[in-house]
Amino acid sequence: MRLLLQAILAILLCQTAVLAEPGEPNGSDAARADDVERTSTDSATPGEPADETAPDLDEEVYVEDPDIEVIKVRGGESSGAADFEVGDSVAAFDESDLAALGAQNIADLAAFTPNLEIVTTGATTPTFFIRGVGLNVFNANSSGAVAILFNGVPKNSPALQLGTLFDVESVNVLRGPQGSGNYRGASGGAIKIYSKKPTGDYNAVLSQSYGNYNALDIQGAVGGPVYEDLVSGRIAFRISDRDGYGRNGCGDAPLPEDRMIRPSDGVSLSTDPLWSICGEDVPFEGATIQAGNGAVYDGRSLVPAGLDVKINNQHNWGVRASLLFEPTLDQEWLLIASGGKRDELSRQGQALGTNRDVKSILGPFGGFERGVLGSIDGGGYNSPEVDQQRWELDPCRDDKTGATTDSNGDYLCQLPGGEQDFNKIRFTNEVVRTVLARDIATSLDSDPYRGDYNAPGKTYQQSWGVSLQGDIVVAKSVGVKSVTGFDSYERSVAVDTDQSPNVSFESSTDDSGWQFVQMLELGDSLGDGSPIDWNAGGLFMYEELTVAGGGSFSGTQRVNGVSNRDYRQKLWSGGVFADFRFKFYENFVVDAGVRYNWDRKSMNYELVRAGTLDFDVFARDTWHAPSGTVRLTYNFKSKAYVYWKYTRGWKGAHYNATGGDDAVFAADPETIDSFEIGLHGTWLTGKVTADFALFHYNYQDYQLFTVQQRYSSFPEFVVINAPNSEIYGAELDIGIRPLPGMLLFARLAWLETQFLDYTQIQVERREFAFANSIIVNNEISNTGEPLLNSPRFKLSLTAQQTVPLGNSGTLTARWDGAWTDDVRFDATQTRGIPNEFGDQFLPKNTIGQPAYWRHNLRVAYRTPNGQVEVAGWVRNLKDKVFKAYAFDVSSFNGTTVFFLGEPRTYGVSLQTAF
Repeated sequence: MRLLLQAILAILLCQTAVLAEPGEPNGSDAARADDVERTSTDSATPGEPADETAPDLDEEVYVEDPDIEVIKVRGGESSGAADFEVGDSVAAFDESDLAALGAQNIADLAAFTPNLEIVTTGATTPTFFIRGVGLNVFNANSSGAVAILFNGVPKNSPALQLGTLFDVESVNVLRGPQGSGNYRGASGGAIKIYSKKPTGDYNAVLSQSYGNYNALDIQGAVGGPVYEDLVSGRIAFRISDRDGYGRNGCGDAPLPEDRMIRPSDGVSLSTDPLWSICGEDVPFEGATIQAGNGAVYDGRSLVPAGLDVKINNQHNWGVRASLLFEPTLDQEWLLIASGGKRDELSRQGQALGTNRDVKSILGPFGGFERGVLGSIDGGGYNSPEVDQQRWELDPCRDDKTGATTDSNGDYLCQLPGGEQDFNKIRFTNEVVRTVLARDIATSLDSDPYRGDYNAPGKTYQQSWGVSLQGDIVVAKSVGVKSVTGFDSYERSVAVDTDQSPNVSFESSTDDSGWQFVQMLELGDSLGDGSPIDWNAGGLFMYEELTVAGGGSFSGTQRVNGVSNRDYRQKLWSGGVFADFRFKFYENFVVDAGVRYNWDRKSMNYELVRAGTLDFDVFARDTWHAPSGTVRLTYNFKSKAYVYWKYTRGWKGAHYNATGGDDAVFAADPETIDSFEIGLHGTWLTGKVTADFALFHYNYQDYQLFTVQQRYSSFPEFVVINAPNSEIYGAELDIGIRPLPGMLLFARLAWLETQFLDYTQIQVERREFAFANSIIVNNEISNTGEPLLNSPRFKLSLTAQQTVPLGNSGTLTARWDGAWTDDVRFDATQTRGIPNEFGDQFLPKNTIGQPAYWRHNLRVAYRTPNGQVEVAGWVRNLKDKVFKAYAFDVSSFNGTTVFFLGEPRTYGVSLQTAF
């Protein structure tokens, strides 16, 4: 099938090549995104007209290195150029950056973008943080603090935000609150993706890549005139397919009739390899689940037969068709239709238990202990890798089998009389537990991409959308821009959430939704020679979501826990804005804008507990508030400027749909007061560029996603408000071209965040006093602690060298490195929720990721005409194992859950352009 598809694509490209002019250079290669920024800014600093003595943009421009181009921005030809026309902090990536980083979606850019964190627990569940501002919730109805726009159309639902990147002109990350303009809910910033527009010229490109894990990635595009000088078109696609890089120990289990039976006579509750397939607890013959459905078991393992052995695979595709209609010189209409599909196993991670039955080690001196990382979970499971690590550390056990006796049957830890030395066992056990817990908290177990999953589940999603953009000059000084968009999706996600072979807590969600967006902007200069420019407009969005969420739970949770949450949410959102720019004194420019934001949400919610509907509610509310920005810019005579900016950011409220009886309470809107100063400069004829920004945020009603643990009940995953928070930091971007063909680029970010006033109330516990009992709360003070997903320092480096090979073409080597400081995934100092005794027992970094490096390498050869490129690449060069996300449910099921980033990948690619 793959070979047939490649053959068809090759035929299409050859047909296109016949139509193209002979020897036509490849027009699809873009300059680096930072070149877009510098060129668009250098041509006219904020508030300044372009230099009238500059050469005509149509003239040939000498470039020393064919791989480092000078981009020519003319009017609206570069859709993303407008993002750099003001003195904001913008990080940008073009097509060459995406190829070097292997980015298939915008989440792949986060590691190489300081002050940008994108957290994912699955292929369709992203959360975004810019400068520490974001919402770490993965529900279908969550609206983040970072606006995501594809070709000018905002994507509100998380299911629509992680679309496949292909045939992209640029990806621009706007850091900081967007107080004005058509940026709904952008209290943290915005990420804008621009696809390539039809040009009216015949062109085509096909790229094929193959790597380890049988990874096949094919993408291409074909463009040309549909009706000369009036309509042009472009069709682009991408197909990605890869085997799983993880392994499931429960995979390929035998049929039930071929399994051993666990007898009931005198057999302990521990697992046994004779009947346990992958470490799961097997009900003995004739057993019933007293708190469950009362079924009688035949003593065979309940792990389904025929599960996939390889997990964390990939299979998705996307396609996009664009038509550009230019009826006159004063108007342009761009129609885009796109669609995509994902059908793969849901992403699985790793679980580490926190309960321990020490009777098996200490005999009659033992007891049941809670609060030990690296032990059994609530279902009695522990991974064999952790057991192996424990045995290797324990002098009282065989480091291969875990046995307490040697080959002669003598105890490894014994008294002179030959009996067991329980004092030594107790002492070494305590040391082993401490060392093991510390090691796996930081580095997980010895085989982190292997696990035992009885219900890995699938992720299926299909989406499609259509948009129409119009740019019209209606008068000499007034232009109108209209963006209309419609998007729809259907999704089904089933996950073995407990990451174990037992039915502890597993989830499945079916959801669908659609949105309609209409944006309108108009504005221009007030007239020839006027020092004032203006812009005004508005946005309207309507969205509907239908969600059916369920799960499977063990023990008493089948009775007391929530089995289904079904809801339908509607959103009406609008905003109007007005901006102006005034050059009031020589090189001084002031920009100011205001936007009035309005959100209305309604929710029909049904909660089902043990098969019975016990909670049914309808909620509806409206929130509105103003936001805005004021910016003062001073332009130096050289190509440099400084700016000061104040922004008021606002994000609407969030309805909780994953709690208990208070399931639909709303987290209030959050607001940010941002103060920022910055500098941009270009020196030595563009060989050195620098951007610097220093910012301070006052954050009110920070929306925080957290796990609320309560006595003898299922944990509630909810969004609440932390009253006040503070953020400040800085960013520095430096680009240097010291020699022909050489590029050095560095991005550095420093970020300080803290809760100013936040105390958690967690884990109610029952205490007895004589014949009475009381419920006691644990209060956890987080005041002064950092916010979530906000590493203190982050560094991204790029070094690229192109070597000319004379008439044989060019050779380009590129290295991208990124260092990320410690990351916290919750507000508990990375140590998780205290147990029922109030002890915060998890080691440091358990619910966090210690600082780490990632490295990418790419070497590419390009023919003299630029039409063929062959490249070899490796990503995550040192095969660094790192946590993408983690959460603690030890108080509920005695476990902690971790999702990991991808391991090392490598391969080759071939690109042909016409």
